Amino acid sequence: MQDKDCQNFLKEIADQCDYFYINSELTGHKFVEANDLAKTIENLKINCQILPNFSAIFSDINQRFSQTNNLVLITGSLYQASEFLLENNC
Repeated sequence: MQDKDCQNFLKEIADQCDYFYINSELTGHKFVEANDLAKTIENLKINCQILPNFSAIFSDINQRFSQTNNLVLITGSLYQASEFLLENNC
């Protein structure tokens, strides 16, 4: 969201992240534009991908990382975390 200090937050977690997904479905005057957020993330040398919704993100996570033991960190809101948990039967 625009009222959050996402750049400093991302700096704090950058060395712990290998990949970052951006949900472009979350738009509006309260949200940081997906392309702007992607530029910030890429400047921190983190790979990222913009996808259109939670389902696409969860599907990509399952395909890309299903053969490895990875930690998934969901940031942004409890709504996003609950969607992930529901989608993955957690």
